[in-house]
Amino acid sequence: MSEKARSFKDERPGTYSAALREGKKRVRPEGTATHTVRIRQFIAWLLFLALMCWGTMAIIFSNLSTELRLVAAGAFGVSALGSIILPRKNSWKITFYSSVFALVLVWWLALPPSNDRDWQPDVAKLSFATITGNTVTIHNIRNCDYRTESDYVVRHYDRTFDLESLHSMDLYVVDWGLPHMAHTMLSFGFDKDEYVCFSIETRKKKGEQYSAVRGFFKQYELITVVADERDVVRLRTNYRKGEDVYLYRLKAPPELIRKVFLDYVHSINMLTEKPQWYNALTVNCTTGIWRHIVPYYPKAGFDWRILASGHVDEMAYELGTIDQTLPFPEIKRRSRINERSKAADPGRTFSRIIRQDLPGLEKSPGRRQNIGLPGHARYIDMRKSTDAAGDVADTFVRNEADVLLSAFSTYRVTNTNEINIVTFKKVPPRPTLSPLGRGQR
Repeated sequence: MSEKARSFKDERPGTYSAALREGKKRVRPEGTATHTVRIRQFIAWLLFLALMCWGTMAIIFSNLSTELRLVAAGAFGVSALGSIILPRKNSWKITFYSSVFALVLVWWLALPPSNDRDWQPDVAKLSFATITGNTVTIHNIRNCDYRTESDYVVRHYDRTFDLESLHSMDLYVVDWGLPHMAHTMLSFGFDKDEYVCFSIETRKKKGEQYSAVRGFFKQYELITVVADERDVVRLRTNYRKGEDVYLYRLKAPPELIRKVFLDYVHSINMLTEKPQWYNALTVNCTTGIWRHIVPYYPKAGFDWRILASGHVDEMAYELGTIDQTLPFPEIKRRSRINERSKAADPGRTFSRIIRQDLPGLEKSPGRRQNIGLPGHARYIDMRKSTDAAGDVADTFVRNEADVLLSAFSTYRVTNTNEINIVTFKKVPPRPTLSPLGRGQR
């Protein structure tokens, strides 16, 4: 086609070139415009319905009286319908409904939490802590004596912990039957098999039951239950029906464990002064653990499994923060502690028994331990490796287990760093027993 012909064709009335010269906008094909408009309308309707449902439920699940809730919810629904049938342009409808929704939102955000309500006995007392140098004293550690899930005697005690003896941090994942969701707890281990567990929960009033829906609408205050493991673990394994409890040792250096522990301590003190609302999506057990850990472990960035907490142990496995010597399904199977918990005596050995043979615990960081002999104090350092001649006794224990030594008169200790097993070798009796210090016999 010649230049003259092409020029003549482009200048015909109705062409894009002619429209540009006349200052007109290019008109898109009719089908494309209709499709775009429909998508926008669909999104607008979806947003409208979501806001209407949220606003209505926020009013219904509020602390207003029953009559006032019904009137307020009805008024909000009428205003929503009125914004649809309002004989005005769309901009007027949007302005009208946005104003009504904004009023509901401002009212809802202003609802204050409180520490002064008629609480259930198990959450009536808040824990708090005092820090003195290298020691932390936690007050009101809960240790309920359960007969059934709802029949129990509430007990509390105070305990002082030495930060120098803090050596482990364990994750509990409690599957309570809801798909993809779980309750999570964090437990800190000290020397002499002392553990203290932190469980972020809803603080329920007398006669109140937990509702996942209500949990989105400021119906429960937040509480960090600081408890003995014989309380919060046995409650879920022995008394509640249909709950599976999994226990994982988290791989973390002592400095990080200490920082996370102190972060929890500061948070329970803050709750005594400034109550906070629980939210089933944003302020719950798992998001709480994540917020305590992520400032000191940036590798634990946000992951969708923090919200779908039933998969949080899988996330920890992928991050390498729990044992990876076996495929994750096998690690999880071996980490279930329901049977151990039911068989364990609810005494001071409970925490040690539920951890026996769990994946990763045989590789726990070394620490100084006391091996008890009647009338004597003998120590070994799990980071030191010693050897001795003699026949290996039949008795051997892992780093957490008790040892019955009454069958032998005198012992030497062998520790193999690779598997962290202590073996006891029989040697000829000596007149006296000397303490075994670091590298000594």
